[in-house]
Amino acid sequence: LGNHGFFALPGRDEKPVWMQAGVMRTNCVDCLDRTNVVQTLFARRILQEQLEHLGADTDGGTKGSALPKWLEQPFRDAWSENADAISLMYAGTPAL
Repeated sequence: LGNHGFFALPGRDEKPVWMQAGVMRTNCVDCLDRTNVVQTLFARRILQEQLEHLGADTDGGTKGSALPKWLEQPFRDAWSENADAISLMYAGTPAL
């Protein structure tokens, strides 16, 4: 993930200060929940890198593991809702 980076644009009329160099794709054909877990781990890592880049207050987060305390629950809620939406499309039921 560290080699992929992310896109960062400081302002509307400015040049990018960071360019994304790749994408991540996961596909656990037999288990949507496993796919979502892997995607959540990737999202957590990249979000943390973006916050560090922005100089955001991490309020107790440690590099490479936890998100800032103020962001942990909204992050979990968003990915839980994502899991349910994907599962509903593929299986007709919410995620486990």
